[in-house]
Amino acid sequence: MKIPVNKILKLDTRKLPELIFTPIKKKAIKKVVNEQNAYKALESFGKPGRDPQNLYSLLANFANQNNWNEQLSIAKMREDWWKIVGKSASLNCYIDKIKDGVLIVRTKSNIWYTQLSYCKPMLEKKIFEYSKNINIKEVKIVGPSLQKTGKKSINSRFNIKNH
Repeated sequence: MKIPVNKILKLDTRKLPELIFTPIKKKAIKKVVNEQNAYKALESFGKPGRDPQNLYSLLANFANQNNWNEQLSIAKMREDWWKIVGKSASLNCYIDKIKDGVLIVRTKSNIWYTQLSYCKPMLEKKIFEYSKNINIKEVKIVGPSLQKTGKKSINSRFNIKNH
């Protein structure tokens, strides 16, 4: 005579139907609820307040909720930099960083540093008009960064220490 499976596995026969049928019951209930929700959505289609939103408004709301507006405005300003300073100047200068309300524009040569320094009031006006969502209080134009360390630098050849 064979030993019943429930005795081998030490299962309680009173709890066995519940263990098997509870997950099936939950799936059935979930399916019924989903069908009811689908029917309600179909019935309310086209009614006022149920118009679909476009992707732009959804992304704008998402950016507002996560406080990304300033970062997105900075990225847009970097992308449209040529519109602000012109094509030839945009090839020779770029937005280095924005820190504590100071926009630092770095030039690729000293000639462009001099040129943009003369145009600074006009450049500031255009930047302030373009960047209403960005906290910019001042525009600072800086020349190219020079190498100050290394074997070929003047300071290391003459043992000059920077303080």
